[in-house]
Amino acid sequence: MNDHILKSRADEITKAARQFVSETMQKIQAQKPHAVIYTQGQHNAVRALFVAAFGVIDELQTKIKTLEEDVRRLSDQSPLKYVGVWNEHQQYDHGNLCTDHGSLWHANQSTRRRPGTSKDWTLAVKRGKGG
Repeated sequence: MNDHILKSRADEITKAARQFVSETMQKIQAQKPHAVIYTQGQHNAVRALFVAAFGVIDELQTKIKTLEEDVRRLSDQSPLKYVGVWNEHQQYDHGNLCTDHGSLWHANQSTRRRPGTSKDWTLAVKRGKGG
């Protein structure tokens, strides 16, 4: 379930809970227009219901915020892109993949250096015995 759906569902639950409270209070006031009187047990039960409901909503909103941060962080990362065999005249960007001497390398940052000669590259797949 994506974060937009979770947020939408949390908003629906919040709206429904507020509407329920409003309608319940209107019904109570209509029956006893001069005072709203109910037992302490009823008060505690209603309060517990809303504490539980809003606790779930708060938890969902926290999870949604975390998911939104993850989406932002992931969208800032460079996608993996195979760009062919390493060429000394080519600029490689973070996330690029290239082959050199039969091995596959991942560019950790923008570079023109040859794979395996600096920390600009990480070996992704080592060349096989046959090359």
